[in-house]
Amino acid sequence: MMRASYNGLLDGMYRINSVHNTGMMYFNWLELLDTNVVVILVLMTLVSGFTLISSLFIIILERVNMIGILKALGATNGEVRRIFIYLVQRLVLWGMLAGNAVGITFLVLQRHYHLLPLDPDAYYLNYVPVEINWWYILALNVGVFVVSWLMVLAPSHMVSTISPSQSIRYE
Repeated sequence: MMRASYNGLLDGMYRINSVHNTGMMYFNWLELLDTNVVVILVLMTLVSGFTLISSLFIIILERVNMIGILKALGATNGEVRRIFIYLVQRLVLWGMLAGNAVGITFLVLQRHYHLLPLDPDAYYLNYVPVEINWWYILALNVGVFVVSWLMVLAPSHMVSTISPSQSIRYE
């Protein structure tokens, strides 16, 4: 065919279509799925951030006496803030460990035992394929840790508004 076109032996006009032209609806559908993923990730980040900030406030309210005592002993606001940020980050690490254990276990089970079946007539696959990429998992964990750290920086300033004399008497 190629040689025939070079020699001028082909009759008529031929048209070349790319897969993007012929299967445009599939690519539009995939772009819509990507948009859904971004929206879901943003919503999950907002909900988890709200939960993280409220847990920081709960920890601070439970330990108002400790804050007063630390300040009375000479601790700076920055040192007390670091203590509470450390406590929240410890909670985040425990949550990440539990989430990784459940998530990776499910991925391994899906990879070996195909727990989530698919209709082969509709999807051309019998099961949901899974790829375990350790670099992605590591990047996700680092990202979650950094975002959670950034989310509690501003609310941790609440510690500096607590006065030692009033907080020691707080009940």
